Amino acid sequence: MEGAELELERRSKFLSSLIQKKKSVEQQDHHDLLNVRVRASDMPTPLQNRAFRSARDHLDSMPGKLDSKRLALALKKEFDSSCGPAWHCIVGTSFGSYVTHSTGGFLYFSIDKPSTNCEISFRFISRRKKKKLLRQLKPETMEISQFMGQQEHEAIENSQDKKAGPPHMALSLISAYLPLFELLAMSGVCTSLRDAVNKDVLSWLDIVVKSPLNLRLSDGILMKITSKANGRLTTLALMDCAKITDDGLQRVVERNPLINKLYLPGCTGLTPEGVIGAVKTLSEHHHGLKSLMINGIYNINKEHLETLRPYLEKNLSQQEQSGSWPLLFHEHRDVPTFRHDKGYATIDVEVCPKCDEVRMVFDCPRRTCKRKIGRSMSDCRGCNFCIPRCQECGGCVDDSEEVEEAVCADILCSDCWLQLPKCDFCNKPYCKQHAHNGSCPPGSTGFVCDVCWANFNI
Repeated sequence: MEGAELELERRSKFLSSLIQKKKSVEQQDHHDLLNVRVRASDMPTPLQNRAFRSARDHLDSMPGKLDSKRLALALKKEFDSSCGPAWHCIVGTSFGSYVTHSTGGFLYFSIDKPSTNCEISFRFISRRKKKKLLRQLKPETMEISQFMGQQEHEAIENSQDKKAGPPHMALSLISAYLPLFELLAMSGVCTSLRDAVNKDVLSWLDIVVKSPLNLRLSDGILMKITSKANGRLTTLALMDCAKITDDGLQRVVERNPLINKLYLPGCTGLTPEGVIGAVKTLSEHHHGLKSLMINGIYNINKEHLETLRPYLEKNLSQQEQSGSWPLLFHEHRDVPTFRHDKGYATIDVEVCPKCDEVRMVFDCPRRTCKRKIGRSMSDCRGCNFCIPRCQECGGCVDDSEEVEEAVCADILCSDCWLQLPKCDFCNKPYCKQHAHNGSCPPGSTGFVCDVCWANFNI
């Protein structure tokens, strides 16, 4: 009996060794059939080899369809245990089109037919720690890393030689309505979109520069952007562009004589003399400058205003000169760029009848204004410094009236104050411009202002 048991045990071990050997051969064949493709990498070769080997090992343990989430967790767990929590790994079929980090040490590769893209990158690692991690890695050789890297390089070169196809025809229909920020963003997507946007002159006829582009706009950048209109620019609106100088503006208007709307509010780098020179250039040779905005430019006085008016008035018809729509405070605040489109004054500033300074002069929109009863309607006109106005309706607030105050310290009339939602603690409203500053605590239908939120530590 003992001899039979020994023989049975010997045969069992022999069969187990055969099964194990067969599994190893099948596993090696499976590895050879795996399709590994390197897309981009600046990761050292030993780290690439470790990533390939780890991905292959975990793919073998996944029966059936590939589970990207399980593969991501497995790779992350292995690299966290071997290299520390500074390693980061992302796996999924939607990755690989762009790098999501700014530091070095990334690898994009697709493995097996599901084309899983993997990114493994350094995060918050000092140079000393990176060198230490690399020293701990044992050099491994996998011919696939160098071979596929060379293949990827050749594929990139071949793709660059091919001519990009034209974009969709709908782009020409919508590009003329896109803001400047979106046009510049589209120009950086690909070659075909860049060429299509740059060659479409209609998209560059009306250039409006506002936040956040206004903080970076310089004379050189403005010249480059306006040159895309090929001298047919009609509207130039520079909102609070402090880096624009007189020379830069003059060069632009000389190359674009068809500008009929010139908006320069808050361009503190300009001088009154520079604005006069630009307006004079646009008014020569019977070119029609019909609208000008210069509010916020320093040191503009009555003499400068009198010099500018003849250049604009000669381009207007007699009907346009005779009447203009009233300028309302709240309308200008909401839409400051295109307030001159129909029926408004040619220049946004004038001499205030109260303080005799060149500023924006607003009208009162309220027909029931107490100042208009038994008085001239001009009593309601004045700049924002002379006549306080409601932030919501733009109506003038008399000294005899009860002035309401918002959380944001803006002035409100009684009617608007009653209509606005109030803070649950201090019973003060926000104006619509600052309504986003409020916080909504859980379980409450109202809001809490930022002042009460800070005082009560809600």
